Amino acid sequence: TKSPSRQVTLLAVCGTVASMVLVGYGLHFLLAIAGSPLPLPYCLIFGALIAPTDPISVLGILKHSGAPSSLETVIAGESLFNDGVGVVLFALLLALLTGGKGPTLAQGAMLLLQETGGGLALGLVIGHVTCHLLMSLDSYEEEVLITLAAVIGGYALAGAQGRSLFELRRYCALPENAS
Repeated sequence: TKSPSRQVTLLAVCGTVASMVLVGYGLHFLLAIAGSPLPLPYCLIFGALIAPTDPISVLGILKHSGAPSSLETVIAGESLFNDGVGVVLFALLLALLTGGKGPTLAQGAMLLLQETGGGLALGLVIGHVTCHLLMSLDSYEEEVLITLAAVIGGYALAGAQGRSLFELRRYCALPENAS
């Protein structure tokens, strides 16, 4: 049997790349038919933006249907990793499109590690704090408010770090006015 980490890596990388290519070429083809052609690199960047999937509904169906926990583990792991793959694909395509220098393999791997590792670390910390807060409550309304505050606050905190655009500039040699 294959290890879960190998399955997660193959699904995240191959699945995200395949989705990006299918969406990019499909959009390019459909826009040409509609009479509003868009250059393929722009369509591929759009594909890279929407290629990472969010498997929440799939995980819900798997839990409801009694699927093995190993399958849930692989799908959950893939969803964490494919966001980072999408960022790396986007950075590479953006650099190629803007005439910047694309990231090297090592820089792409580091960007992937920073995006997935940073998001995972932040999520674990916020989740741990939120879980402790929720355990001390017995009020549905307060639990909903704390959960919403955790999500919105975590999103704002991740955005306030402002690291993503900086990393794209650094790895892709984009000009400083690319904001």
